[in-house]
Amino acid sequence: MDFSEVSKKLGGLTADQIFELATLGKGILNMYSSIDLASSLTNLVSFIITDDDFDIEDNKYAIDAILRISKMLSDLNAKCWGERKTMLGLTGVHMDNATYGLGNAEKIEDINQ
Repeated sequence: MDFSEVSKKLGGLTADQIFELATLGKGILNMYSSIDLASSLTNLVSFIITDDDFDIEDNKYAIDAILRISKMLSDLNAKCWGERKTMLGLTGVHMDNATYGLGNAEKIEDINQ
């Protein structure tokens, strides 16, 4: 995919804007594996909404944001599996591969074949 296609798919963003977004996304995914981050965010929301002292109404936007991020991470993992690529192969991010001992694998291999 060339830059003009990328820019068009992202609503006409400039190269600098795309770079900044990619840097942000890669930085977040390099801090935590995508699966662990999605799970942690979902568990946090579960804890928050069951805590008797937590005011859900005052924090509904934060809860919504956490759940949306968790959903995006889950969708990214599903895309990896659908394309049979590791997170490194799909996004260039190493953290999931390091977390799950995949080394530098870029493809999801079926060990039963």
